[in-house]
Amino acid sequence: MRRIDPDIARPYRRLAYRCRHYDGPAAVTQKIEALAGRAVPQARDVFDLEILIRGGHFAAASEQGRLSGAPLQRAMRRVTELDWAAFQGQVLEYLEADGREIYDNPEAWGRLQTTVFDALSDHA
Repeated sequence: MRRIDPDIARPYRRLAYRCRHYDGPAAVTQKIEALAGRAVPQARDVFDLEILIRGGHFAAASEQGRLSGAPLQRAMRRVTELDWAAFQGQVLEYLEADGREIYDNPEAWGRLQTTVFDALSDHA
């Protein structure tokens, strides 16, 4: 368990607290399982996976053998089921202004989906 940095917690009007912390590769497998296993797919899982890919954590998960047995095919299908409206309602409205500038168009969402789909497909 790690303590959340008070400087990070403060803008959210929260106290610093202890929480469980996944390492990057574990977060990748957790997000793949969440994307594949939810009754209703969530755009936030795709968004989070793209961040983990950019951070090199997807590659690390692969190198560590953590993707073996992960429901990659189902996760790939789920990526394609999500549309721009889902991304807007589940992710975009929660981003700070600088994040909105980057992602506030359907083309950015399409690129994000392609990045995640391709990463999943490379390991399926």
